[in-house]
Amino acid sequence: MSVIDDLVLVDDDASRDAMELLFRDMRLAVEPAGAVVTAAVLGPLAARLRGKRVCALICGANIDVETFAAQIGAAQARNGRR
Repeated sequence: MSVIDDLVLVDDDASRDAMELLFRDMRLAVEPAGAVVTAAVLGPLAARLRGKRVCALICGANIDVETFAAQIGAAQARNGRR
């Protein structure tokens, strides 16, 4: 019996964008690995999940301030918010 329905890939930019969104809108400071579920829900899974109730486990604060700031800054610069 398999417990995995599907695997999707998200790139580093999508992960950074998700980190920035989580921090900006929810004040959650998560590491890139913790943001990938958000990146997947907003990216490759968006059409399949539209209109459905979704629970996403967002975890991972194993990141130092400097690295977090650099990742958020990269996302903001790429999206013209800096």
